[in-house]
Amino acid sequence: EFLTISRSLFLPFLDFVSLLLADNKYCITCGNDRSVRLFNPTRLDPAETTREAQMNISSSTLNRNRSRIVTELPSSLPIKIYPTIHPYAISCIATDPKSQILLSCGGKTMACVDVITGKTLGKYHGHQGRINTVTCNEDGNVYLTGSYDGSVKLWDGRSSHSEIQTLNESKDSIMTVLSVNHLIVSGGVDGCIRTYDVRRGQMRVDTVHESITGMSLSGDAKCIAASCLDGGIRLLEHSTGDLLNTYWGSHVSGKYGLECTFTKDDLHVVSGSEDGNVVLYNLVSGNCDGILGGHTRPTCSIACGGDKQSSSKEVIVSASYDGNSVVWASPEESYRWA
Repeated sequence: EFLTISRSLFLPFLDFVSLLLADNKYCITCGNDRSVRLFNPTRLDPAETTREAQMNISSSTLNRNRSRIVTELPSSLPIKIYPTIHPYAISCIATDPKSQILLSCGGKTMACVDVITGKTLGKYHGHQGRINTVTCNEDGNVYLTGSYDGSVKLWDGRSSHSEIQTLNESKDSIMTVLSVNHLIVSGGVDGCIRTYDVRRGQMRVDTVHESITGMSLSGDAKCIAASCLDGGIRLLEHSTGDLLNTYWGSHVSGKYGLECTFTKDDLHVVSGSEDGNVVLYNLVSGNCDGILGGHTRPTCSIACGGDKQSSSKEVIVSASYDGNSVVWASPEESYRWA
């Protein structure tokens, strides 16, 4: 097997969002209970876990009983629960590159929170529909949100907390926004990937002809993986928009918005699935190299961390509608945590 389960984060009301911070030692989750929680996924909660429970986690247990393995896993170490800010379920979260600022969105509002103190630094209003996605530029001074109203908004993250610009070229809901260097990339229900060059003031549109529910950039920023509602994941060359590969067959899609991402070594594309699995596709061949089973409801949020130079140190966090977020790691990495 490519990976085995090593830790679980058991959150009874978690909906579907998980995020690994830049140092890969902390994980933030949120969901329908309107809470945001910070965990250390590499450590067990001493209040709930025994050494015997820890030693029971093995690939053989995973193979015998995939449907019960999640609830049998010990809890990861909880660090902080942030005060409830939004009156609605939290739809998306992000942090700045230094993991000092937390951005959370509920309804039409984005909130900016200090990760360490939990203090609310500001709120941002302006969208006419629910915010579906949020991210931050590489300098940490501009925040970007994409909404059901079809717009992408850029916000000043320094002091004024004001709107800088609105990008409203999309004909339907924006589901994902990425920021890399001087480029902004958005994808949405209209099936278009729009790349905005901020320096040149230009926009390029690449059409995949299917609604996009999730999107991710490779580590070298040369490729974009777009998860589509027809069940396929398209791999495109970032600079030209050319279709390089398509991943089908091993994950189930069509009713839920699924995320996809790259492993840290860029060797695999990882996707959630409506049957509760986490699926790893080989980047080049397109074959399925691994299926991680354990969730009992759709797995919609995926985050990857670890060492770019070593797949043996790969870490994946998956969040599901079953109320659980699970940490997956190679045996070598999980033994190092013990």
